[in-house]
Amino acid sequence: MKNPRIYVGTWAKYNAGSLSGEWLALKDYDNYSELCEVMRAIHEDESDPEPMIQDCEDFPEGFSVVSGSLSEEEYNDILKACKEEEEEEEEI
Repeated sequence: MKNPRIYVGTWAKYNAGSLSGEWLALKDYDNYSELCEVMRAIHEDESDPEPMIQDCEDFPEGFSVVSGSLSEEEYNDILKACKEEEEEEEEI
């Protein structure tokens, strides 16, 4: 079973030479909006944090984060692919 996670810092921290951030499991959130709220909340030390995804792990085959961001469509597609993989594993 996949548990896709992203490491979220911010562009400001990155540009200042810091990789400070947190790992977040995508399945822990009910929807994309909730994930975005948490990404901003973990960087409340900035006045207007711009989340930057710096790493990802345990994504379904064919998925990754390359641009530093994750759209709602990508988020939904990743979770859908995880669900499909889980259903296939249950059938076996």
